[in-house]
Amino acid sequence: MNSKTMTAELAINTLKKALSSQSISKSGLILHIDQGSQYTLKDFDEFCESVNIIQSMSKTGYP
Repeated sequence: MNSKTMTAELAINTLKKALSSQSISKSGLILHIDQGSQYTLKDFDEFCESVNIIQSMSKTGYP
């Protein structure tokens, strides 16, 4: 992917790589993210839900 903007697909693929490279339990994992558009899309939300990741978003203006 040569895009300069982060997409939900890129965010999901990056998270998948991080999860596969670490020996951690995904169940109950809390992922703290900002409100970037790639994290607010349905695809990203559905992926996190499918692997039991809890999303925690910062308030607008507080990264």
